Amino acid sequence: PGGAIGGAPGGAPGGAPGGTPKFIRYLLAPSRSFMQVDNFLHDSLCRSCRLICDAQDSGMDAMSLSELRPWASHGARGLIGAADFAAMKPTGVLINTARGPIVDEAGNQVGEHQGAHTYTIGQRRGLGLSVPAEGGVPRYVLKIEPKSNTVVVGTKEALAISTIIGETPIWCGVPPVVDTEHRGFAQIRAHGAALPCTYTTTATSITAVLDEPLLGLATGQGLVIYDGDRVVGSATVSATL
Repeated sequence: PGGAIGGAPGGAPGGAPGGTPKFIRYLLAPSRSFMQVDNFLHDSLCRSCRLICDAQDSGMDAMSLSELRPWASHGARGLIGAADFAAMKPTGVLINTARGPIVDEAGNQVGEHQGAHTYTIGQRRGLGLSVPAEGGVPRYVLKIEPKSNTVVVGTKEALAISTIIGETPIWCGVPPVVDTEHRGFAQIRAHGAALPCTYTTTATSITAVLDEPLLGLATGQGLVIYDGDRVVGSATVSATL
């Protein structure tokens, strides 16, 4: 189902006194590899929608993909805890599609999102802001913070980054000498320009300092380092500064 079934703001129907019940919804599939975690569904309603509920065993150890989609309330806190994360298999993925705050760079809430996963770094349109910026200046997505389920927005100038850090490098040939500055080019997108940079490496990372700032780079993208036309190596972007 695409939304709450019989759910209503302010609580979970049929909930036990003193707290919000935790229901795990397993999509009926041979591999049982996908689940959703909600806090607003009746056990009977779940079963009527061909979903199986289990309030005791999260089953996260068996899931390839878990979707966290609770009703936005204080009662949703603790639906997924440290024990659940510890039980996840190494290749498991948790997607938080719960609603959450949109804040400015000062931390002031300026809107509410319907799932942080639907936003991208540098996005300008469709942000769902309820508080206009001073002077009507356009705002862009600067950061997406999965742990707090928060989207941070700000001015276009705040999108500029000059340092890219990549993790888990893969080298093409002999690795560069570590902790030594090298000149080269950094490429981010498949058809992106080769950006002049100074880069350093360690056994587990690549840090590229760009000659000119770059706008709107999200973590998780690929970073490729070139020495002229030769590929030195690549890594996954883990942080930007």
